[in-house]
Parts: sequence; C-alpha cells; structure tokens
Amino acid sequence: MSSRTLLFLSGIAAVMLLTAIFYLQSGAVPTGAATTSTPNAGAAALFGSSATPESARTNPVATGSGSNWKEEIERLTTEGASDAETVHALAALLPSLPPDGQSSAAKKIVKLTANKDIAVLLAILQDPRLSDEARKMLMESLIARDEDVRLPALVEIAEIPHHPDHDEAVAALQNVLGYDAGQNGENWEASLQKYFKLKAAKSREDALKLNLMQAQKN
Repeated sequence: MSSRTLLFLSGIAAVMLLTAIFYLQSGAVPTGAATTSTPNAGAAALFGSSATPESARTNPVATGSGSNWKEEIERLTTEGASDAETVHALAALLPSLPPDGQSSAAKKIVKLTANKDIAVLLAILQDPRLSDEARKMLMESLIARDEDVRLPALVEIAEIPHHPDHDEAVAALQNVLGYDAGQNGENWEASLQKYFKLKAAKSREDALKLNLMQAQKN
C-alpha cells in the first residue's frame, strides 16, 4: 500500500474521530442515528418530576369561551350547599370568567344573595375585573333592596373615591338624603344617621297623630 493511500486513510479516520468527539461533547446526534426521546424532557427538568408545566395543565374552571365555566357554575349551584356558601363560591369564581360567564354567575349571585350577606355583593363590586354587564346586574340588585340595606351599602361605595360605582352611589344617595349630604365636612355616614333619625322621628310623630285621631273618633 502506497504512502499516499495510507495518508488518505489516516485523514479519513482523523475526520471521523473528530466528528465523533464533537457530537459527544455537544450532545447532538448525527443525522440518521437512532434516537430515543422523552416527551417534554426539558419541561420535566424545569418543573420537577411532572412532564407538563403547572400553567399548561387543564384548569377545571375555564377562562375562555369554552363550556367548562358553564359546567362549573352548574356544579356550584346544584351540589347542595347553602345559598350563602354558593354565593361565596360564585364570588370567588366570577373574576376568572369571560364576560358572558360573569353575567351568568352574576344572575345566580343576585338570586341567592340575602340581605344579611350584602357584604359579599359589595366585595364583588370593588373588583375592577368585573365586566360592565355583570356590574350593572349587581348594582341594580343592590339599589332594588330595602332602604335599611341599600343606603348603608351605597354609603360604603360612596366613601371609596376610586370605586368603579362611586358616582352612581353618590347620585343615588343624594336623591334620598338630599344634595347637601356628604358635603361641608359631613361624611356620608353622618348624613345617613341623620336621615334615619329624622325618619324614625317622623314615624313616631305619624304614629302619635294616628293614635290621636283614633281616640277622637272613639
């Protein structure tokens, strides 16, 4: 075998050796080589033993336009919990829902919220993630309630300057308490207490007049 042939073969062997060393160091696999891969191996390294990141797993409460949120609302309203418990569960779910889902949940909340649980309604109304339609439903429900429930709740909203429903609450209060209510250094709570005292006094006065009229008839 000639020296030129030996030199040529040695060159080929050197190239093959250098190529093998390069692939071993870089972790790459030459084209055509058999490979065995583990799905999401990189994700498993980042997120622990699970091959799927937590954020990529299916959330039982859908936040898109699918039907999961409908199923979740149905489950919450039919699983046998008390009205108060159901309202709290719906309130926790509501911000994560799409607008149409929020409207559906708001209808349920309006129907199930008793006067004694009005604080839950107030807490929901403070959430800036609430859709316009859902907010309208909840405010209409609040304004339609008895005066002894409605007015204190509106005062709470009016005393929060940046509340989304601040202006509406102020207008509703002034319509009942007078346009000077909450002005001239008097807070809304003081205006409200003054209103209830005058109302109670008038009720007593009306009761006395009625009793007097009945006594005169007798």
